[in-house]
Amino acid sequence: YNQFNIIGPLIEKTNLKNLISLNHDLVLDTFLIKNKINYYDGFIKDSLNLDSYFGFDKAENYELKFCKLHGSVNWFNSVLLTGQNYDPIIKVPGDFDIEKPENYNRQIMTIPNLAPCMLIGTFNKMLGYLGDIFESLYDEFKNTLSVTNILIISGYGFGDKGINTQISKWLIQTHSKKLIIVHPNFSQLSLQARGSYELRIAGSEKVIQIEGNFENLTFDRIYSNIKNIL
Repeated sequence: YNQFNIIGPLIEKTNLKNLISLNHDLVLDTFLIKNKINYYDGFIKDSLNLDSYFGFDKAENYELKFCKLHGSVNWFNSVLLTGQNYDPIIKVPGDFDIEKPENYNRQIMTIPNLAPCMLIGTFNKMLGYLGDIFESLYDEFKNTLSVTNILIISGYGFGDKGINTQISKWLIQTHSKKLIIVHPNFSQLSLQARGSYELRIAGSEKVIQIEGNFENLTFDRIYSNIKNIL
């Protein structure tokens, strides 16, 4: 998990408030927990002792907001026993048995489709952002950009039209100051990214390109590019 060590100094010294992840795995989640970083990801323990998704309106008294824009391997739609007035999206532990959810919580009757809540694919994501939990997550992504003046991007190939659109819009806003893109090979990125990357993002005077791997990125390298606007 050492590739995320820069997160601590960014929180402490630059007032980092938000993380947006496109990964479905639990690597970053585990890093935050192990390092005792108090974060909010939209889930709260409800009256049935289930970690249920309530959205980001309740994000108070947390050090960091963490939005997994494309869902997660441990998020599932649930159908509760008759008598409950809602069927929440729940976050479950690693040993959760989707075929026997009652072993985790007796209030859960079944897990529809026996599949986690994840947005996967290339050309279908724009439609995916228009429904279910992904609409709420996409709204949170837009809300985050509206209060962000420095944006750091790493591990993203600029192939998602919905995300590229919002980054392009953010770049032309007066509150946006710097976009730092970390990538091991920018020539390759230009070839593989959607056309909007070259047309509306890469050429902006607000963009700083740092070639290399994120795990080798130091805080000083970031700070030297943003210290004048903090």
